[in-house]
Parts: sequence; C-alpha cells; structure tokens
Amino acid sequence: MVVIGGGLVGLVTTLALARRGVQVLLVASSEPGAASTAAAGMLAPGVEHGSAVPEPPTGSAAAAGAAGATVPAGNATDRFAVAARDFYLPFLAQLESDTGERVHLDRGGILDVALEAASADALRSRAGSGEWLDPAALRTLEPALAHAHGALLHHHDGYVDNVHLVRVLAEHAAHHEHVRVVAARATALEWSGEHPVVRAEGVTARGETVVLAAGAWSGALPGLPRALPVRPVRGQLLALAAAPLRHVTYGPSSYAVPRGATTVVGSTMESVGFDATVTQTATTAIRTRTEALCPALGDARVCDRWAGLRPVTPDLLPILGRDPDNPRLVYACGHSRNGILLGPLSAECVAAVVANETPPQPLHPFRIDRFLQEPANSNQRK
Repeated sequence: MVVIGGGLVGLVTTLALARRGVQVLLVASSEPGAASTAAAGMLAPGVEHGSAVPEPPTGSAAAAGAAGATVPAGNATDRFAVAARDFYLPFLAQLESDTGERVHLDRGGILDVALEAASADALRSRAGSGEWLDPAALRTLEPALAHAHGALLHHHDGYVDNVHLVRVLAEHAAHHEHVRVVAARATALEWSGEHPVVRAEGVTARGETVVLAAGAWSGALPGLPRALPVRPVRGQLLALAAAPLRHVTYGPSSYAVPRGATTVVGSTMESVGFDATVTQTATTAIRTRTEALCPALGDARVCDRWAGLRPVTPDLLPILGRDPDNPRLVYACGHSRNGILLGPLSAECVAAVVANETPPQPLHPFRIDRFLQEPANSNQRK
C-alpha cells in the first residue's frame, strides 16, 4: 500500500490504514507552500453553508477580495462539512490516546460579520444557520466589532492548531510499526499490468493500491490515467501582534483568527502556479481589508507572513474515491480552501474505501466522474 503526500490528508490516511493493520509506504516530500501548515486552521461549515463562489480570478493580490471563498452549497456536501467539523472531537481524542499529545481545538463559534446595512439584511435572512446578533449584542460579545451592523454567530464552529496537528501526525507516522516513510517527491506513476508503480527520487514503490494525496501537486504527477483538475492557487496570510478578538471573525473579504497574543489574518486567492513567495502587494491588500473588518487591528505590527498553495478544483470540492477505470488508484485530493476542515474525515473515508469498508460518509458528490474528462493523452496508462 502506497500513499503519496505528506500533508494532513496523506498522514491521516496513512495512520487510518495502519490502525487497520495495513503496511503503508508513505512517500512524502516537504514542498514550499504546502497548504496543511500554511492554513489558518478554520473549521467553518456554518459560514460556508449556502455560499457558492466562482473560479478565483487569475492574477495577483488583487484577488485578495476572494478571501471569503467557500465550499458550494448542496445537501450532501453541507452534511459532509458539518460531519467533518464534528469528526474532529473523536479524531483528536484518538490522536491524543495514541501519542500523548493534545492538539488545541476551539469550538467557541465563528462570527460572520455584516459591515453594511444591506449585508446585515442578507445575513439576518440566513439566521436559521446561526444565531443573529444585532449591533448591541455583537458589541457586548466583541467590543472590537462595535462598528459592525450585526453578525451571525455559528455555534460549534472554530479552529484547530493545524501546525501542531501536522507535526504530531508526522511524528506518529514516523514511529508507527506499520508505516515506512520515504522523504522523497513522487516523480511518476507507472503501471505493471494492473498494478501501480510509484517512482520517487531514488525509490521505486510497488503496491496493491496507491492513494494520491499530494495536495496542489496531485494534478502534476506524470502517469495519471486521466487529466486531474487540481491546480495550485496561492493564499497569503499575515500574523499580527495584537489580539482584540475572542472569536474567529469573517467579513465580506477577509477573516481574522485569534491565536493567543496574535491574530492570523487573510487571505488572497492568486493563480500564479507553484510560486509560494509572499508579496508586499498582498500584505497591503490584506491589511486594508483587515482594518475594515476590525479597526483595532489596523495598526498592529506584522510579526509574520507566509503563503500556501491550495489544491483547487473547478467546483472547489475535493476528489475522493477510486478511479473508475483504474480502481487501484484512489484519489484523496483537491480540497481547495477547506483542507483543514474536510481533511481528517476525507482521509478516514478514503482509508475505509481502500479497506473495502463502508465509509462513514457518502462519497458520491466527490467522485472524479463528475468532471466527465477523457483520459489525458500525455499521461494515460500504457
């Protein structure tokens, strides 16, 4: 059994299979801009409910206005998102039992803030997906948002310390008796009869099944049986040396995540290929939008900034499950802006598929078939 990808999804899939007694070879490389540790860690299905977003614009940090991009609506996908949020409780409990490490999880709620009267009316009409707070109630809860016209409070949403989480998972995988980790980049997928062969830097790995969980790099792997519609979209974030908020806060074009004495703010959506550099243009755009969302953060010092490459699909939903023509290849990729939220449950579902078990959630909305693509002539299996 081979898993390609050392991010959140690849690690959780590896460990879920290892718990079932499967011997797993994890082919994992450290790529600049890997999204799992670059994300803000939000678990926000409440904000995402009913919000569809078009393809992110091509270009530079002018795309920062797409910070509120979310998973498109749909009953099955909404249920999956909520189940993914709730899965974090047993998932982190199991991880702590296995490793002794407790990863911080905040489920104190997320505020979806209206900065104008018109947007307040729109949010209030969605009050069934959260608790509407009028300006006075919002001001009592979060004095730093006294300028706002109200907010929806999505109870039970929140954030996880994704950087600590990925570190704990990586250490656990490295010491697991059923896991062998190869620190190398997968360079090609080949086929020996019906069996997939993974070529990596200095390594040839053969397995009954291969799980592709390589994040933004998934679609670039030579030898795939079809073109994979996953492309990198850069997101830049800042850490500000101030913490005026107690809740994760969403605005129309930005968000703020309190992290102790700092606040993580973002983000951009930039179609710039695999370029994971940070830019002053994006920093300026993020700061402007952050000040509009929370004026108390306007003059806060930037104590860190970074970029991540999101693995984006055309409909912003992941690709999960077996390839219809090559069932020994299983997809676990394309989580777009929601890898932290959806990742652990996606991985558990994929591990169940590999083990021929019924996954805990239906995967039909996420099958690659939905893109109706023909095999890629340059990559298709010989």
